[in-house]
Amino acid sequence: MSLKRVFEPIEIGGITIPNRIARAGHGTHLGRGTYNEDIVAYHLARAKGGCGLSVVDSASVHPSSKITLANQDDAIIPGFQTLMRAVRPHGMRVFHQLYHGGHITPGEDGAPGWSASAIPSPVTGAPALAMSTGQIGEVVNAFADAAARCREGMLDGVEVHAAHGYLLHQFLSPLTNHRTDLYGGPIENRMRFLREVLVAIRAKVSRDIAVGVRVSASAAPGGVTEADLNFVLHQLQRENLIDYVSASYGDYSDIGATVGAMDRPVGYQLPSVSQTLADLTIPRMITGRYRTLEDAEQALREGAGDLVSMVRAHIADPDIVRKSKAGHSDRVRPCIGCNQGCIGGLIRDARIGCLVNPTAGHERTQSEDDFPSPVHKRRVVIVGGGPAGMEAARRCAVAGHHVILMEAAPQLGGMAAIARRASGFHAIGDILDWLEREMYRLGVDVRLSTYADADTVRNEAPDVVVIATGATALEPLWVSNGTQATQAMRHSPVMSSIDAIMSPQGTKGRTALVYDDVGHFEAVAVTETLLERGIAVTFATPFSSPFPYVQTTSRAHGILRKWALRNVELVENTTIHTMDDDTFVTDSGREIQADMAVFVTQKSANDDLYQNLSQSIVDLHLIGDAHTAGDIQTAIRAGAEIARKISSSKPISMIG
Repeated sequence: MSLKRVFEPIEIGGITIPNRIARAGHGTHLGRGTYNEDIVAYHLARAKGGCGLSVVDSASVHPSSKITLANQDDAIIPGFQTLMRAVRPHGMRVFHQLYHGGHITPGEDGAPGWSASAIPSPVTGAPALAMSTGQIGEVVNAFADAAARCREGMLDGVEVHAAHGYLLHQFLSPLTNHRTDLYGGPIENRMRFLREVLVAIRAKVSRDIAVGVRVSASAAPGGVTEADLNFVLHQLQRENLIDYVSASYGDYSDIGATVGAMDRPVGYQLPSVSQTLADLTIPRMITGRYRTLEDAEQALREGAGDLVSMVRAHIADPDIVRKSKAGHSDRVRPCIGCNQGCIGGLIRDARIGCLVNPTAGHERTQSEDDFPSPVHKRRVVIVGGGPAGMEAARRCAVAGHHVILMEAAPQLGGMAAIARRASGFHAIGDILDWLEREMYRLGVDVRLSTYADADTVRNEAPDVVVIATGATALEPLWVSNGTQATQAMRHSPVMSSIDAIMSPQGTKGRTALVYDDVGHFEAVAVTETLLERGIAVTFATPFSSPFPYVQTTSRAHGILRKWALRNVELVENTTIHTMDDDTFVTDSGREIQADMAVFVTQKSANDDLYQNLSQSIVDLHLIGDAHTAGDIQTAIRAGAEIARKISSSKPISMIG
């Protein structure tokens, strides 16, 4: 597909954007209070990669709302200037997102969050303070002062965050605005706060920089509607208060609608924002899991928007624009929409990251541009073709080593190759396919259906050996301890997650018990697959809530809502004590009837080969699940780290 529309410039408020690819505002948690080298390096990587417009780093404009970055005094200006000096030579335009979280985030002193009305936070349940008119005026001035700092910091524009359930959205939505004064009631009143903010910003910065707004209709019934927002935007456009709009969807009532995961199609938000954007003449930025420039081109050709935001695609591969423009779209590392490293990293209050790109958030020290080039090219043998082994092989090949990868199965991917077969998880295959293509392109000697023992490895006369042989699911403790259920556990109605996903003919009957001892996506994948086959599921777990490690990815709400519609029964805080044919008895004595059961259990490392080679190979490494059980993100990171270590170290002669 020709990318003609993608690479057309566009003007926003007198600022020329070199292409139509943007990054909507998003937090990174890389800074604490102000800009630092980590934030600059993160954005610089995307500037070098060809992104046209970046709306950078939501920053709180007022002490009554605390997040990791603050635009509340002039201390932020030098950081802005450092950022702009770094990115300006690469052509990327930079706007800054101005934010107040309202009742979503408490004040810096721990005081209750401010909001339109005294309605508790949907995130924490903490009480909120209904703002006085004096406090509204205080925040209006804070937004304007923050915009002025952006101008002093040499930024190209600002974006006022009025979406996703934050303060200005709380005033727009009848669900959170129960006021009876001039700021409540009809939409003309509910938009008053937002309009006052924009009037104050224009008074401060005039037309020296671009000014935009981000909006989203409520996901919950009774909230701010598309029709409301269309009215608001036309009014703001008519008064020349905004130069562009960034349209999104949803709020904290369904965060999965805002940051759609792999089960959402490309452009999934378009049906929800079309009325919001109807008949506007200012530039319109759209979002919604656009993963390739071809996706963006199609949306632009159809007139869905004027710019396309691709935040997660840029997290996965900062060079997506540059590679695609050069005709190398197949080399773009794909975002798979898992939300584990990006959204998950932020929710865990760590830092932004990425399942497929282990350098995301670490660009200052670990970007692929500065991957060490070894003085000595080495012969590297890698055993295991899962994500850890493939990433290690790919990066070693990039560095110029001679790489041999041995995989016992007839295909690559390890356990991830099974996960990609599960209902709703097919996008996992995108990163596996990319790793495989890259290995072959870089000349890795891939040997499938090759069971490697110690002699097989030694016969290759390797300089370095990496063992990435994965892990095997353990039997539940009560089975291995020899309870009366041991034999029953091993008969046909009870199966592993691998069998449940890979063998449709083996999932017999109409009812199933899924017992989750891990709390991650594995049991979710099994359950989704069984439901797709028409099997009724009871989901049991020893945790106090289902799949606790999925909660940080924004996907849990949507999964549970879907399961409720499919009548999945959830049984928490329980273990299976005994079983007899189709009856499973919990530790509390409850009996669960099921035609079959799938047990998702902890893993045991497959490290026998490593142990067998430990006396004969000096430069020997154990990575991935073979070292410590984890997920695809930890596996890919382990592969990248070992490749960096191999390329940074001096050769060691083999012993034996």
